[in-house]
Amino acid sequence: MKPECVVLQEQKQILSQYQRESLQILGMDAQELHEFMIREQNENPLLNFAEGKSPGLMTRKGTSVAWNGSLDIPAPSEESVQDFLLSQLRLNDYSPEEVEAFQILTGVVDERGFLKNSPEELSEIFRIPKPLLDRCLSVLQNLSPSGVCCLTLEECLLRQLEDRGVYDGVLLRIVQSHLADVGKGGLRRIARALGVDIARITRSVAVLTSLNPNPLNGLRGEMAPYAIPDILLIRENGFWEVELNDRWFENFEACDYYEKMARETEDDELQNYLREKSQRIRFLNEALERRRNTLLRIGRSLAVHYSDFFLYGVPFSVFTMADLAEEMQMHPSTISRAVKNKYLQHPRGICEIRSLFAQGVSSTDFCVRMSREEVKARLRKLIADEDRRTPGSDECLAQLLAEQGIRISRRTVAKYREELGFSGMHDRRIGV
Repeated sequence: MKPECVVLQEQKQILSQYQRESLQILGMDAQELHEFMIREQNENPLLNFAEGKSPGLMTRKGTSVAWNGSLDIPAPSEESVQDFLLSQLRLNDYSPEEVEAFQILTGVVDERGFLKNSPEELSEIFRIPKPLLDRCLSVLQNLSPSGVCCLTLEECLLRQLEDRGVYDGVLLRIVQSHLADVGKGGLRRIARALGVDIARITRSVAVLTSLNPNPLNGLRGEMAPYAIPDILLIRENGFWEVELNDRWFENFEACDYYEKMARETEDDELQNYLREKSQRIRFLNEALERRRNTLLRIGRSLAVHYSDFFLYGVPFSVFTMADLAEEMQMHPSTISRAVKNKYLQHPRGICEIRSLFAQGVSSTDFCVRMSREEVKARLRKLIADEDRRTPGSDECLAQLLAEQGIRISRRTVAKYREELGFSGMHDRRIGV
């Protein structure tokens, strides 16, 4: 068979530098856009940008809020590592000494979920009897997520394997002695050291990579961010008004002085420089206008689809980014970029725009996707209807939801329950 050369033609869209930068501007939130415009003004002498009020700052603890208007709305503070772990315990069931030990131990767990000091060091530093410390540490290491409150990565991974019921001798030996080789891709070296074939090592490493080396996955505490809305929904006379939070700047033009200089100068280099800066201003105006029009269209569509939710908190059906992209005749990636890290203010408060496009929860019996809000509404009804003498645990609630075709984990049930303001099973119980 003779080799042949075949020439294939294909069409490929290549974005220009201006198109790429225009998409970057579309993806900026109000604060990022403000900072971007300040940089542009510093780099372009022709840019006549009269800066007004800043759109606000995503402030963290210790920094002041620059915006003094009414649109900076505190976002919910994130739960600290210590609060997250202690919330899983029924502290009333433990002695004062044990509660104090729990508080100390959870206070030395880092954002990844690991102890910062060994149990021996903690016992000496905080003068906790070693048996008491070991007993309390054992309780904490059984909390969720699996592998939390361990001292080393090896201990964390072994705990996760134990919780999964995995007792593969080869895999356990890899975790105990060969994690460095796994990181370097030295599977053959491990196979020789353990005296097993490479296929067995490959299968074991596949299981290993499914584990979580950072149990808390960077949970941060003591944050106090401010959510700056990009889109404002206002209800007036039975109709929705959609505005953008961009009154802090208007359209801008090239400075007259430099425009005149560009026309009159005989210096070719200066003329080319000023012409380039003038073209930059025209590009920025066009990019900002496209961003503005896109966000306004998104806001109008959301006002239609989520009107009852914005007004009354009624759970909404799933409306995906793909649905919105089809409605607006845009690519889903453009919609995704446009709503990234942006917030929407409505009559009942503020929400992250992306949260309105939840992928939905699996509902096998109904063959439909249910939104997070719909699932929370089902959970609220289950708790409201339960017998107060024998309230259900989170596991029980998860099973009741599963009977309705909604498959979510116990931890997700606990999270939604807390967001709805319901206490745990024991605190909801009323004595006979």
